[in-house]
Amino acid sequence: FVSAEIYGSFGRYAVAQLRRLEQHARLAEHRGLVLEWLRLDPSMTLDGVAERLVGASGALAGTPAEQVHQARQWIKQLYRSLADQGLLDGNEFAALARFAATRAHEFDLPRELRPKNAYNLLRLIWTATTWLQSGEPQFAVGGELRDRLLAIKRGQVALAEVLQEAESMMPALEEARRITRLPDRPDAAAADALLRRVGVEVARRFLSRVPGAFGEQCPVPPAVGWGEDQ
Repeated sequence: FVSAEIYGSFGRYAVAQLRRLEQHARLAEHRGLVLEWLRLDPSMTLDGVAERLVGASGALAGTPAEQVHQARQWIKQLYRSLADQGLLDGNEFAALARFAATRAHEFDLPRELRPKNAYNLLRLIWTATTWLQSGEPQFAVGGELRDRLLAIKRGQVALAEVLQEAESMMPALEEARRITRLPDRPDAAAADALLRRVGVEVARRFLSRVPGAFGEQCPVPPAVGWGEDQ
């Protein structure tokens, strides 16, 4: 079942997801800035907020005019998204300003930015590395890494630091892939044979009503019915 492909399934996947977290964190930061500016000055215009966002972002490309246009489009996407969620009383910039003045404090941290997500992804990199190194799965983390992961889970480590740590772990992951004893590909024939044996054994226990969850204690299968729409 297991092969060197866990390098991609665990390690590279985790790094890709961490980079997505970085993007989401940046967007959440921008959203917080926009709402705070509008809360302090509800008279700000869309163009005024866009120009200020360009100065605060530093991540937009193009000419100054193109940057303002990008920021303006992002702000429009912001209030349209909030309107679609039922958080605004209208799909317009003025509704965003009203929300900032009255309800912005109700916002929770986006689900994808919760510390537990970064914790899980960093742990995936460690799992892939140790599995490739030893050829055996290890799930119990100990020592300094355990303490560090718990600190991340509690939200005591900035996401930027977590991303840096993930990058610092990549050379070890690459080396583990190079030296691993695991095969390049899983043994599909052996896996298929095992699954077939399991299926046959489950059926035997059910039909024989032997003691256990797959026999006497097995739930009654639902009745099958056929209609014109099935």
